[in-house]
Amino acid sequence: MDVAKYKESKERKSNKRNGADKEFLNTSLSIKLDEDVGTPLYHSPEQISKRIYNEKVDIFAMGLILYEMCANFKTTMERRKYLEKLRSGKIIREDVLKNFQTETELILMMTENNMQERPSAEDISNSRQFKLLASEFNEQK
Repeated sequence: MDVAKYKESKERKSNKRNGADKEFLNTSLSIKLDEDVGTPLYHSPEQISKRIYNEKVDIFAMGLILYEMCANFKTTMERRKYLEKLRSGKIIREDVLKNFQTETELILMMTENNMQERPSAEDISNSRQFKLLASEFNEQK
């Protein structure tokens, strides 16, 4: 489905629901939701502040999940504490910095607070970091 048909389909669905909960922009697939969607701990800054957002909210969440995978948190409290530290000040646990340097670079890129500066999925797959990790993964097979 091309972008124009996708937008048209979404707008029709929105109009059927009276359009009160969504605002679509003509320039991109960005939306503003008045309702919370997804797991709050993984919400991006633009979701938290109820601003218009796009698919890069998923990149933000993926960055948090990648951090979780590298950190292997032992408790829910530890997980919440360190995800909040990453979210608020880009603070990453020392053992993760030491043992997962390439992953840490990706995590920091993916959890960029400014949505415009956050990479797209294509940017990530074309990044030096992703290519290095893919190469290491393929060598282990």
